[in-house]
Amino acid sequence: MGLEIARQESEVSKKHRRLLCYEDAPEVLNRDTGLDEIQGITLSLPQPRKMQLNLEKMKSLKYLIIRNVICEDLKSLPNGLRLLDWNEFPLSSLPSTFEPTKLVVFNMPGSHIELGEHFEV
Repeated sequence: MGLEIARQESEVSKKHRRLLCYEDAPEVLNRDTGLDEIQGITLSLPQPRKMQLNLEKMKSLKYLIIRNVICEDLKSLPNGLRLLDWNEFPLSSLPSTFEPTKLVVFNMPGSHIELGEHFEV
């Protein structure tokens, strides 16, 4: 019930701080305004689907949780991310511009990613 109230309020203001409903994600992610205010994205699709994710303008993004998204190219991730949780990340590496100095949670099960110099194991 609380999620539905929050969704209705965000429909009125068109300002999103968190994306929790996969039906809203394509519309919001394709807009060019308000992206700098988004702090969190949980995108959990019921079935695997190809999507283009452009996170370049999301400077305030702190958490990113992705399920069943097949992304063929990811040009950037915000350096302020604190939580990155992406099951079966489809690429072999993270964007070269990503500097995860604030990252606290890094969970990418089922991925074949090679970690770069910014990560200590």
